[in-house]
Amino acid sequence: MPKISIIVPVYKAEPYLQRCADSILAQPFSDFELILVDDGSPDSCPAICDRYAVKDNRIRVIHQANRGQAAARNAGIEAAAGAWLLFCDSDDQYNGEELSRFLEKVDLNAQETLYCFNFYNLWPSGVERTGRYPKGNFAFGGTSEKIDFLSSNLAHKAMGFSVWNKLYSKEIISRYNIRMLNRDDLSNADDWAEDLAFNIQYCMYINRIVVTEKPVYLLSKHGTPEQQNDDCLVGRLDHMLRVFIGIQKTQAYKRSLEINRDFWKIVIWHLRRYFYIESNVNGILKLRYECIESPYNSYLVQWISTALSHWNSIKDRWTSNESDDY
Repeated sequence: MPKISIIVPVYKAEPYLQRCADSILAQPFSDFELILVDDGSPDSCPAICDRYAVKDNRIRVIHQANRGQAAARNAGIEAAAGAWLLFCDSDDQYNGEELSRFLEKVDLNAQETLYCFNFYNLWPSGVERTGRYPKGNFAFGGTSEKIDFLSSNLAHKAMGFSVWNKLYSKEIISRYNIRMLNRDDLSNADDWAEDLAFNIQYCMYINRIVVTEKPVYLLSKHGTPEQQNDDCLVGRLDHMLRVFIGIQKTQAYKRSLEINRDFWKIVIWHLRRYFYIESNVNGILKLRYECIESPYNSYLVQWISTALSHWNSIKDRWTSNESDDY
């Protein structure tokens, strides 16, 4: 059984897939399997996946009808034989041998530790060598400490809520049936922000988060930095609400009243972050309030009504005057 399963969902990634796979196969750390999940890609990606599987017996390929990135990741989780899981997007890649150096240093017996690593942005013009996450070690003496961390700006600045910069215990994922929210969970919406939902579930069952400042991952950015803005925020507001509604179906949410309360503390903070955040970036604050005032108001009213039923456990989060700098 391999120590690590690296899961790569593949869809319309023809220009990048070989670069991604090569960055994994070039690692000196070799005790891994690479699971390429072809999500019904209409280009040459299925053939590329099959060629790589013939070339290296550590590679397994899953072909499935197009169901979205979350469903592809879930298929990889189901198939994974490794004790630990990594997720890599097919247009991204690992930074030289940094992944191997990272895996050599982590304690693979510490299942209740979430290991995270830093990344660089990879633009068409080259690598932007500015990491986002500093080195960190966060131990939680109890549930309240962990919930306070996860429902704070510190968590976003220290580790983020993407899945591609984290190492997950397969045993925890299997024991608690943790999965990505797919299109069915999100009322057929595109699967966006399933990373956040997955991490909220997973973090319910760990007691430590360790972050390395080393840039292990190269995150592909398409276009230019100037084009990265909040133009698509309107659609994401609606989708964020769908994500939180989907989380309510998960085992982590249903498991106990304690988990339910803790879940809401985190949810309300993230809801506030997306809808009520104060920003010093010109135009962003206005755009977010305009979104709330129009077609998304009914969704927000629904969520506030639901939140009120949990008011005793989350009112401090909702009314917090915490000053966040995004």
